[in-house]
Amino acid sequence: WAPQSILSPCKGEIIERMNSIGKNIFRYNYSKKVFLRRKKVFSEITLGYSGEHNIYMRVVKTKFSLFPSISVMPGDRVKKSAEIGQMTLGGIILLYLPVEYKVVVRENSSISASETILAKKSEVDSGISERGN
Repeated sequence: WAPQSILSPCKGEIIERMNSIGKNIFRYNYSKKVFLRRKKVFSEITLGYSGEHNIYMRVVKTKFSLFPSISVMPGDRVKKSAEIGQMTLGGIILLYLPVEYKVVVRENSSISASETILAKKSEVDSGISERGN
């Protein structure tokens, strides 16, 4: 099994890197709610980006995969689609996007790294309207 590249989802500076050692996940037997609740600690690496985008990416180890290797540290600047690490025997990658982004892929869709657009920035209605005099 060849390692799979982990690509940067956007251009920016790495502002946070957190490694956690905890529970491994069986990839085909998890629910979305498991990741939304932060009560359980998983074996994972979390990266935070700053710049034009404020995105967080979690690379979670699964039961039969090896721990992902990430080659970036806080302060590093990365380009969009730059290789920032590798995972062997699979894993789960979760992206946390700001509210002004709209997800454009459907659930259970096949995606290809650096080719599939996952989300687009949309205008957020602030609820304030301007009135002309």
